[in-house]
Amino acid sequence: MWNKKSSEIFSEVIRKFDEEKIEYFILRNHQGLPEQNLSKDVDLVVHPKKIRRAEAIIKEVYGAFHCDFYQRTQFDTLYCTHGISIEDSFGIHIDLLKGYSAKGYELISFGKMYEHTCRKGGLQVPEDSYEGSLTLITKIFGYRKPVLKEQYRKVISRSVSENPVQFETWLEKVIGRKHASWILSCVQKDDYEMILRQSKKINGWIRRKTFFRNPVKTLTGVLRYWNGKICRIGLLYRKYKMVIAVMAPDGAGKTTLIDEIQKQLNHYFVNEEKDRRCNIIHFRPTILPNLGRLGEKAGVMKQDTDWEKPHRNKPAGKISSFFRMGYYTMDYILGWQKVIRRDVRFDRFTIFDRYGYDFLVDPIRSKINLPIGIRKAFVALMPKPDMVFVVLADEQTIYQRKQELSIEEIVRQNKEYKKLLKKRNFYEINGAGDVSEIGKDATKKILEQFLKRL
Repeated sequence: MWNKKSSEIFSEVIRKFDEEKIEYFILRNHQGLPEQNLSKDVDLVVHPKKIRRAEAIIKEVYGAFHCDFYQRTQFDTLYCTHGISIEDSFGIHIDLLKGYSAKGYELISFGKMYEHTCRKGGLQVPEDSYEGSLTLITKIFGYRKPVLKEQYRKVISRSVSENPVQFETWLEKVIGRKHASWILSCVQKDDYEMILRQSKKINGWIRRKTFFRNPVKTLTGVLRYWNGKICRIGLLYRKYKMVIAVMAPDGAGKTTLIDEIQKQLNHYFVNEEKDRRCNIIHFRPTILPNLGRLGEKAGVMKQDTDWEKPHRNKPAGKISSFFRMGYYTMDYILGWQKVIRRDVRFDRFTIFDRYGYDFLVDPIRSKINLPIGIRKAFVALMPKPDMVFVVLADEQTIYQRKQELSIEEIVRQNKEYKKLLKKRNFYEINGAGDVSEIGKDATKKILEQFLKRL
């Protein structure tokens, strides 16, 4: 991910920080920078009073190096910044932090941390004896299930082997003497699994120590954190949601397009984990279980799981179809709240593989037998994605890929999908085109929809 352009951008950011005398240091993984980066991003801890100016500099530098798009996401005192260039197939991720705090608890003030930094290779970095304790605390505190990668264990072990007294001294300020001694003993035994098993207790020790050191500041920080979280996920989630739906006849290339979009978004946002940036949902949120599964549990029917034949069953009766349609609509309304808010929390794209519009195009798939007017009324009640991609290809191409539908049915569905394209924020995608190119086209539209242009 990290290349020459990344190195040049990062170097220019640091040059401007130094020029404007902005105090900063690299939190971890500074080895190799600026030419190489051992992580997917760079964490810069900046003087709290300079955080806005630091972000403005990063944004300016992204633009100067021809990044097309910019995104900044704030989580309490953490600012995640992304610069993206479609033409260069490039993405860079630099995080800014005001000191170090997690969930409102300021473990160590910026000033205290900055006292224990030094200059190496033109970069401000933590002193070797301090880096191990800082890495341990920042990778454990605030995580429900923390992970200590091998690269972090090496840093911690090196600090302990070189200066165990200093390591314990720094740790003691955050966690207390007794607990610092225990952690030091675990590191010396290379027993990191014990530390991870006791992470819940460690988090509790740190919280208590932080609170009693400065109760007013801690209480204020916790309230600010929860206020921000409630506003983002609860009150203002519509501002942050990024919901996409992809629709098509079976065989047109819908799944292929979704896979390519996910791949490209992960690339541009510099994510190594496949599902980190995108949450793929098949058809509906499924906060309400499948009706067939409910019937099977009740002992009144056997669930049909022959998914490769979408028109395998006859439509239900009118009354049954009405209740079935109402059930699915309720799932969209209730499930949307749960699924979308969760994705907003983690700053993820929500991608629906099909959506409720299928009730208009292909009601037989869901055993719906209702007039189009009633189906439209139900669909109108469902929350709307921010953008919808309709993948189309000629009937022969689709039929050659999958024989799940007849030629006549494919022709009919293509006509119905084309009607949907008249709606706002619906985009046609050529399912017969080159996968990487149509993926690039769709991803560009997504970035234009949700990110700022530089």
